[in-house]
Amino acid sequence: MIRQRIIAFLMIALEAAAAEYLLLQFEWFPVVLVVIAALGTPGFARVKLSNRAMLVTALILTVFISYATESDLLFAHRLPVLPYLTGYAYSIGWCVLVIQVALLFVRSEDGRLPVYFPALGAAVLAYAGQRHESNDLLYHGAALMFVILTVLYWSSTKARDPIPPPRSVRLRGALIQGSVLLVALPVAFVTSNTIGANRNTIDATFTRLVGAVVTVSKVGFSTEARLDSVKRLKVENGDKVALRVYADEAPGYMRGRAYDTYDKGRWTVTAKEKTLPRAPEDVAKGVANASGALFEAGSGKPPFASLIVAPAALFEGCLFAPLDSVYVCLQDVSVTGDSNGNLRISELPAASDYQVITGARTEETLSDDMRSRFTALPAEIDPDVRNLAARLFENCATVSEKSEAVVRYFADNYTYQLGVEVPPGNDPVTYFLLEQPPAHCEYFASGAVFLLRLGSVPCRYVTGFVTDERNAFGGYWVAHNKNAHAWVEVFDDDQKAWVTIEPTVAAGVPSSSDSNQRTGLLAQLRDFASYIVQSIRTAIVTGNWGKLLPILKALRWELAALGLVVSAIVVARSLRRRKKTPRVARTVSSPEEKELLRLRQHVDREMRRQGLVRKPDETIGVFAGRVLAAASSQTNPATSQKLGNAATWYGKYNEIRFRGPLSQDSLAELRRDSLS
Repeated sequence: MIRQRIIAFLMIALEAAAAEYLLLQFEWFPVVLVVIAALGTPGFARVKLSNRAMLVTALILTVFISYATESDLLFAHRLPVLPYLTGYAYSIGWCVLVIQVALLFVRSEDGRLPVYFPALGAAVLAYAGQRHESNDLLYHGAALMFVILTVLYWSSTKARDPIPPPRSVRLRGALIQGSVLLVALPVAFVTSNTIGANRNTIDATFTRLVGAVVTVSKVGFSTEARLDSVKRLKVENGDKVALRVYADEAPGYMRGRAYDTYDKGRWTVTAKEKTLPRAPEDVAKGVANASGALFEAGSGKPPFASLIVAPAALFEGCLFAPLDSVYVCLQDVSVTGDSNGNLRISELPAASDYQVITGARTEETLSDDMRSRFTALPAEIDPDVRNLAARLFENCATVSEKSEAVVRYFADNYTYQLGVEVPPGNDPVTYFLLEQPPAHCEYFASGAVFLLRLGSVPCRYVTGFVTDERNAFGGYWVAHNKNAHAWVEVFDDDQKAWVTIEPTVAAGVPSSSDSNQRTGLLAQLRDFASYIVQSIRTAIVTGNWGKLLPILKALRWELAALGLVVSAIVVARSLRRRKKTPRVARTVSSPEEKELLRLRQHVDREMRRQGLVRKPDETIGVFAGRVLAAASSQTNPATSQKLGNAATWYGKYNEIRFRGPLSQDSLAELRRDSLS
């Protein structure tokens, strides 16, 4: 059934190419799958599995691929955040493709692949087509080619009748197959075209259905965020690594998105994005250790410090950076920003990390438009909230005094709790300020913005990560999802600069000193190993081996110790060889003996294909008896005869090998009967 296996390989190659086309960039994983499929196509390496074992294997592969795709272990590039429907299809597509490749290595009773094999491929192609336009002729061509391969596959699945049917029957079968193909091609084209044209509508509908069952909230780094966005990120996969940062000191507050407008429990960004200008060449040369294009991200002056940030997810394209960032450095990608200080990349980066240059603060000024935007409040403010702000700021004259008053008020009157129940019909922030319920950081930060803006203080609501935990093995600082946080930035007219304030009570501020936040050494080692694999993979794809320098620097003592151990092993083996007595040189076998050995190895390979392998301590005669017993238990006459011939051949081999004569005539007889 080699014809069927070749068609199956072509289907896998076509699916992998379509999936690679989906990614819009080169990835090694689909290529590896095609290479493995090519090795399995001839059927030399196959194992016999029961239905239960096949199910367990499929489940194991599904779990592994789902984890690997979710954690980006299989891909060097960052993949976009996908909606609900396409996000699930992303993992399902890769799982199905891996299962298809695995089927090439499974032995069946009749030697054929399962009849449902093309149906699995159809699922992969459906996944691969989720991001292509309806008029994408290349993808349509791949889909139509797959239909043709499906018809050929099913036609090759049917066992050949030893007695050929009449010509009229064969002609009728060919006409039926041709008719099916002619109908399937336009149906496949129309279906693919319709799904491609309406994929956004389909996904939006699915999202609404999911939203009717569970609470759907945007992640806290998009241009719109609800007051439970950061909380959801902290709760869901809280131990998952979000950021890794190489820096001399703890980066602390790594801002991801700053918001300016609040309305009914949602923060939004109204500032317009624009492409950041590149730093002049003379400035770029003056910034030490800059590796790539330098974009102006803020105002600052020397001395400069460098951070290397490696995000573990795309997070809506946000570039996480400290408040005092002056430049951001990337290769082959443009950066956009806005007056809120947000940094973002609009396309997928060519590498998994970027560089941030921080500097000494310089004086800033706020335009009238920015001051108006950062002091704006909702149209309707509860009078009790206004009275609260008036009481707090009664004896405060400066921005720092008003900020301290808010922080002190929250510390004296509020407690932290991850989650808060707001009665229907109430504005969440107003309810928090007046009723003082236990709440999480998003409420503290939003409440602080309300009060400060009522005190005419320009300020903004910020979400990001608090990064102060150090990986003991990699030497980098790390933030987990549980370290997601919300805080406030105020513009101090006395300092003429933006200043970070922390309104959340101490129990709600992420800190590595907290036993609940601290990560164990085993988890740190596992994360460092994962980061090494990711960095090497990225260096291979991008050709930028300089990105491995921080890792090599962190591993300098470990590499030195490993070098010493390897050197000691080499010296010990050399000394041991010297003490050994010289070995007696083996006599070279005659050409006849080499030919005899080659013939036996050939028959051994044929037996392995039948599932019979000679044990290390098993003689040729005993193995021949086992082969003969297997022949008598076979229900397939052809297989039974083949095994019987092999048992007879092993008997002749024993006779010639140990009793002789070993001549060209006897070798010719063995060659003639060697199952070739």
